Amino acid sequence: YGGGAMAARLLLEHGHEKICFAGYHFFLQSEQERYDGFCSTLRNAGTPVAKDNLLMDVDYDALAARIRDREITAIFCCNDKLAVKMISNLRSRNLRIPQDVSIMGFDDWQASPDVIRELTTIRQDFTEIGANTAYLLFSLLQGKFPNNPVKILSDVSLVVRRSVSPPQIAL
Repeated sequence: YGGGAMAARLLLEHGHEKICFAGYHFFLQSEQERYDGFCSTLRNAGTPVAKDNLLMDVDYDALAARIRDREITAIFCCNDKLAVKMISNLRSRNLRIPQDVSIMGFDDWQASPDVIRELTTIRQDFTEIGANTAYLLFSLLQGKFPNNPVKILSDVSLVVRRSVSPPQIAL
């Protein structure tokens, strides 16, 4: 939730008002929470959130047209893997990142170094997440938390790189 809110704040601070969230099918609780934090922050800032602010099963030709028409100036992707895919598909349609559209990700994923070096993202501490997972597993094996769901939150941080800039004014 906090990471989604953090991403929305950064995009709003850069002057974006036409912002979309790109996700999969919300089968992960973490993706839902990122979206909720993102939408809550937009609404609190007075930026409307409509059905067309959510991008799923993206038609990249249609998305490129919306970007060219200035209907979308920024996209927050639920993870870096989707952000890398988004950047690649939009660049193949002759769109420039961040001049034509700002793109943000989530994770600080290191598997694609060419794009990752420029991607503004929300960093998760995977070592902390792994340690928390091991703690929960061992606790469960020891009979702790038998009927009580447990949720452990991990801190996130903003990593500003080159994929976000203020929206360009169409002439």
